[in-house]
Amino acid sequence: MLNVGFITEEYRAEDIRDIGKCLTYLHEHQAEIDLFGNPFSKYNEFVQRKTMEYWDLMVKNGSVDAVKATIEESREKCERLVDVNTIEHTDAREIGAEWMCLQALRELGLRSS
Repeated sequence: MLNVGFITEEYRAEDIRDIGKCLTYLHEHQAEIDLFGNPFSKYNEFVQRKTMEYWDLMVKNGSVDAVKATIEESREKCERLVDVNTIEHTDAREIGAEWMCLQALRELGLRSS
């Protein structure tokens, strides 16, 4: 979801990958971060520092929840067009087990004598 391919400085490929993983983790677990201490302790100091630097920049720019906000806005727009809680279908039909059996008998060519 989060891509750090925009980084143009001379970083190691592993560090760029790890920064991307950390940013994705931060996005997916925003509410849980303070509960479990530092989830990035297994990464080196550089990755931790850059992750927080880019995360703070993304939060400041409002790009963290941009996709989520767009999806929510689209959903709300669709719900305004059709109120799914008030839809009634007056011409509903049901395919029963008897009808399915009758069709199978006809397909097999079995007729009652």
